[in-house]
Amino acid sequence: MRDGADLYEAYIDLFPRKKTGFAARFGRTPLSYSDTRLIGSPQWANLTRTYDMARLQWRTKSNTYEILYASPTQIRIYRFNRPTWNEHIFGTYNFIGKKFEVYALKHQQPGLLDSFVAGGRIMQPMGKWKLTLEPVWQRVRRNHIWSPEGAQVVTFSRKVGNIDNAMEYKFASSGFDQIYPAAHDKLGHEDLFGWRNLHNVRYFGTWRPHKAVAWNFMYNANWLVDPRVGVFSIPNRLIVRDPSGKNKRWAGHEADSFLLWNYAKFMTIGGGFGAYSNGSYFHRITPNRSPYFIYFTHLFSM
Repeated sequence: MRDGADLYEAYIDLFPRKKTGFAARFGRTPLSYSDTRLIGSPQWANLTRTYDMARLQWRTKSNTYEILYASPTQIRIYRFNRPTWNEHIFGTYNFIGKKFEVYALKHQQPGLLDSFVAGGRIMQPMGKWKLTLEPVWQRVRRNHIWSPEGAQVVTFSRKVGNIDNAMEYKFASSGFDQIYPAAHDKLGHEDLFGWRNLHNVRYFGTWRPHKAVAWNFMYNANWLVDPRVGVFSIPNRLIVRDPSGKNKRWAGHEADSFLLWNYAKFMTIGGGFGAYSNGSYFHRITPNRSPYFIYFTHLFSM
């Protein structure tokens, strides 16, 4: 346990019970927006992320309009966690009905990058399928150089019998700013890669043989957008790159399976495995060891 005790959550809500009109929140809290691809508080990591933030909302019967300022708290082992105020996101995030989201944000990390981000999320039924589109446009500055960046997610989902199915394509350009994602399971159960410089095709299925049991299956395949830029982790750290650009773009694929059993109201038991098979990109420039893992987990709640 690296950060034994600290302030995780403490905030003030103004008018939280009002369904329409003005509302606000000030303080420290986890955040979760959309599918947490850009802003989230990961629960799978050893140390989760919280934010010192201010949020103003105006609610109507169908829409929520929001202005947000949030600074992620910096983990300080053996000391009180606190934010670095000049590292933050600021902007507006709006929910239009139940099928549409739109946002415009400014992200600043001094010494690393500045970015302007605009995007949205559209959820639309298509017969027996549900289509979700998530486009993102960015203008990113690194090392005093501005570049246009972008990303796209296309998801088709459908329930067949007692199996929930989802098929997904994801793309993120070579200089894409991931901001602060909660990216567990987005690119594989092992969480090896971040959403940058990557094409990804994903299948996710959940079989429920009993109301208390969920058996999950996942497959991910990955290609690089630009092999010269390299592969990045979820915290946006470079894993490996090939400056020559001579390597092929195929990065490999991963298969995962994991089970969750709600044994009682207060306890969930689970376990699973994941195996990644390296693609041709890794064969020449790494030790070429394909990672795998096996785990068991339990969760107690009160």
